[in-house]
Amino acid sequence: MSVSIKLRGFQGLYGAFVIKFNMQVASFRRKHLGKHGVAEAVTLATITAMIGYFNRFMRIDMTESMAILFRECEDGGDFEHLCQ
Repeated sequence: MSVSIKLRGFQGLYGAFVIKFNMQVASFRRKHLGKHGVAEAVTLATITAMIGYFNRFMRIDMTESMAILFRECEDGGDFEHLCQ
């Protein structure tokens, strides 16, 4: 079998899994969270803010983070051991 056929098969299985999982999440949200839309939004926003706060790359400016990522490692451009 060629790599292309294997890759297409994997993509199809992965797509089917994502669709099935999404349908289960939507069903759960309709059944259990349907009447609590504001509470769901506040909870998700709080969790997202906490994850973003503790991630040091989320706290810096986007242009600065792009500059860090494209900095050469050999010229002393290692930021927080990113080059390792």
